[in-house]
Amino acid sequence: MINLNAHICMERNYKGINALSSIYTLDMVIDCTLSEKIPYSMRARFARLLMSLHMDKDPLEALNVPIMTRVWDEVEKIELTRNSNVPKKLL
Repeated sequence: MINLNAHICMERNYKGINALSSIYTLDMVIDCTLSEKIPYSMRARFARLLMSLHMDKDPLEALNVPIMTRVWDEVEKIELTRNSNVPKKLL
């Protein structure tokens, strides 16, 4: 039954999300997912329900991930322009 409810809410089906969010509250689903008294297979079903019912819905915020790679030519230009001891004709 929990798998069925998770599948109903998949892909942001807001009719299903609105119908089930009052039955499966966020606190209840998290408690069931983390409870050591519940078997792992059931906890996995609650985790899937948590993802589809409470996490994968609006509002989503864009995540700004820094670009950690650089092109070597650009790095050399930046380093050379910062260093004031480099003659201008070498830049």
